Amino acid sequence: MLWIVAAGLFVSGVTIWPWEFELTLVISTLDGIAVLEPLRSLLEELLSDMLALREKNSFVLYIADWLAFAHLVLTALFLMALRDPVRNILVVRFGILCSLTVPLLAITCVPLRGIPLFWILVDSSFALCAIPLLIALRDLRLLERDAPFPDALARG
Repeated sequence: MLWIVAAGLFVSGVTIWPWEFELTLVISTLDGIAVLEPLRSLLEELLSDMLALREKNSFVLYIADWLAFAHLVLTALFLMALRDPVRNILVVRFGILCSLTVPLLAITCVPLRGIPLFWILVDSSFALCAIPLLIALRDLRLLERDAPFPDALARG
């Protein structure tokens, strides 16, 4: 489960850099699919906005780079926890806390910034990361319980 979370964080981090190629590819893929026209229009608007930001040398794209970096740092955290997951159970708990608080941030900031309310659902979908983490937490608790020397684990 920790591999799934780490992979998701990694992919969501590195996909910010080729944004122009990605958006253009998705838009061209959706071309001619009538039922997906609203999505295609939304993505065309997003692409137009991103290109305008790039032309203005906007600080917003630099902020996106730092967001991607944060995803990569969190990827490293979960990968390091894989080495000894029982001793690093706090990493799993931290991940659950972060996942479950994403919707609170979205509910607060989306209207505050004037972003379309639909994005609350998009951003809140990141809370689904809690599912593999809760499964990992359950499994780690079983491993903790079955460890031959629980006191040795607690002392580190």
